[in-house]
Amino acid sequence: MQLQEIRIRSFRSHKDTLLACSGGINLIHGPNGAGKTNILDAMHFCALSRSMQGSQDRECIAFASDHFYLHAGFEADTGCLSSVQVSYATGGEKKIQLNGTELNRFSELVGRIPCVTFFPAELAIVNGAPGERRRFLDTAICQVDRRYLDALQMYRKVVQQRNALLNHGMYGALEVLTEQMVVSAACIMRSRYRFIASFIPLVQRVYETMGIDEQPGIVYKGSVHIVEAMPDEDRLRELLARRFEEVEPQERLRKQTLAGPHRDDIMFTLNGRDVKKYASQGQMRTLLICLKIALQRYLKEISGETPLFLLDDLFSELDNDRMEAVVSLVGMSGQSVITGTEPLLLDHVNNINIHEIQSTEKAG
Repeated sequence: MQLQEIRIRSFRSHKDTLLACSGGINLIHGPNGAGKTNILDAMHFCALSRSMQGSQDRECIAFASDHFYLHAGFEADTGCLSSVQVSYATGGEKKIQLNGTELNRFSELVGRIPCVTFFPAELAIVNGAPGERRRFLDTAICQVDRRYLDALQMYRKVVQQRNALLNHGMYGALEVLTEQMVVSAACIMRSRYRFIASFIPLVQRVYETMGIDEQPGIVYKGSVHIVEAMPDEDRLRELLARRFEEVEPQERLRKQTLAGPHRDDIMFTLNGRDVKKYASQGQMRTLLICLKIALQRYLKEISGETPLFLLDDLFSELDNDRMEAVVSLVGMSGQSVITGTEPLLLDHVNNINIHEIQSTEKAG
């Protein structure tokens, strides 16, 4: 998948920006605060229907404006062209069109424009709260597994309903909702186990290619104790049903659902040691970069489509040798759009000066 062109209007710091990208590595360079990250955020909106920074839609509207508009053109590996339009106005609802047809559900866009991001705040995936790691899993799997996406949406809906009953002490319908939750939860957990089993070798391969003498690993820490390396859904349903029955008295006291995929976590390891506890800041950042490169390869292997790679401030805190290794790997990963403070003087890099984009905007 390649982004050919994107129009950005009244979005964050951009009044009316038009940017064309080439295949391979595109490096948008310029000083901090110039709007480079906002361009990546607009691209992410067109790929996955939301801000990569977790911002609310209304927070993305430019100052002194009451709406934003994005229009991006993409070309698939097969040569098939597609266009995405995203618009949002204050007091209104976000609207997304794919090839001129308005989508009834934003989730219909997920997986159509596969996308992988890297930005500094995502270091929380490695050293932050469990929710950051669950979001990493969900964003990755949803792009290639529609059944997972549907199960995740259903699970969240049922948990919300179940929490409402617990909060109001209405226990009559609790059993029915718990049964529904077990079905969705088992599907989610099964897919997560399968993803991790396929993903770990790719991460290890990236480490080897970069010449890093460390062995990365991932351990799933679920709500239920599982001995099997790859449990099937029937087994997971059985274990989850038992677990929900065990914790229900506590749930009635605390008025919330206390077990399930929404409370699970994963642990990243290097040479068998918990990264969150024992790794240095540099090791954590390197792990995150390798995770994202491996994820790009995973999505391509499963879907057959090369994801768009969006990397913000990629080269900060990397020495020259590590930077060259990363550039080499990214260069083999289809199209990428990277931001940085300085241009990269290599033949296969398309350097784009943010000031030239802004000059074009003002001239227009």
